[in-house]
Amino acid sequence: MHSRAYLLLEREFQEYKNACIFGISVTPVGDNLMEWVAEIQGLKDSLWERAVLQLAMKYTENYNKVPPSISFTTIPFHPNVDPASGRPCVDFLDDPAKWNTKLTMCSILLSIQVMLSNPVLDNAVNMEAAEMLKNNISLYRKRVIQCVTTSQRLEAVASTK
Repeated sequence: MHSRAYLLLEREFQEYKNACIFGISVTPVGDNLMEWVAEIQGLKDSLWERAVLQLAMKYTENYNKVPPSISFTTIPFHPNVDPASGRPCVDFLDDPAKWNTKLTMCSILLSIQVMLSNPVLDNAVNMEAAEMLKNNISLYRKRVIQCVTTSQRLEAVASTK
């Protein structure tokens, strides 16, 4: 007998497969629906366009009463992504009081995808990226383009395996 969290994730995965969302892919790690690997592509017409960033998603048996633990494994240079842990700074992931049980795997990943193109400077965890974005936008753009190029190379290597 599977847990409530497991059944919910199974349903959310089916909804994801039916939705055909641009730039988001997600797969369970083996047969374990409590751990997932996701890829987010940058939105069109943004600095992050053509980026392919990988994330790890871990759920507990308490899902969806509590949010999953999410971190980038391809860590982008971004004001709202912790440069050491890769954790995206999203209010509903960071603050359990802001978590909404109506949020799903897809809505979480869409929020992170949108966050990439819309940094929130007063919620920054990567101070170097925030300061650069504020004070030297051209240098920030160069760093983001380097991240995009690196993510494409990593994706090319991963797809040849």
